[in-house]
Amino acid sequence: MPKKVLVVDDQPEMAGAIRRVLRNKGIQVEIACDGFHAGACLESAPPDLVTLDIGMPGLGGYEVLRYIRASNELKGVKVLIISAEDETKLRRELNGIADDLLIKPFENKVLLEKVMSLLN
Repeated sequence: MPKKVLVVDDQPEMAGAIRRVLRNKGIQVEIACDGFHAGACLESAPPDLVTLDIGMPGLGGYEVLRYIRASNELKGVKVLIISAEDETKLRRELNGIADDLLIKPFENKVLLEKVMSLLN
């Protein structure tokens, strides 16, 4: 059974780029363009991993992350934060809450390494 990743990013170009990289490795990918859509996707078919942009308008990444961590049904879901925000600040704020962090811009190879590590 292929692994499933939910890509949550309000930038369609970024979400599409992440999807292409992951699909090339046989990973099933769904995209949510905002926090509300992410919540609906998480409820209908929980993924193995969520790549989560923190800086989204409306229901942002922090709210989605809190929702995932508060849900018993989503306990096994790994979260990779993907953000252009300051890495030191993010590591301090997300210490122990997110499973890993990737700073934009990033190389596809690094994205793939982090995703594969979290899925195994």
